[in-house]
Amino acid sequence: MTFFKKGIRAYIEFLIPPFFSWQRDKVKELTTGIGDTRTGISDVKTFIDGMRGSRDQKVQDLNNLKARLREQNERLLKVTQEKAQVRIQQRTL
Repeated sequence: MTFFKKGIRAYIEFLIPPFFSWQRDKVKELTTGIGDTRTGISDVKTFIDGMRGSRDQKVQDLNNLKARLREQNERLLKVTQEKAQVRIQQRTL
């Protein structure tokens, strides 16, 4: 808090009669509650951002595994076709 803000706050508190001290206390309570709420929101946003990073990494890993599976299936298909061709050649001999 800057010196200027502290000065204004002190001046306002000086002007507020003790009869209205409950209002000052209520304002402090609400200000604290708002600050706590903002902190909580910030924490939740940080947690969600962390979840996004984790999700993105898992999606990337899954895509890499799918690509490897596709390659393996292509290789299996080629080997199966070659095996079929070899059997046909053996039968014709």
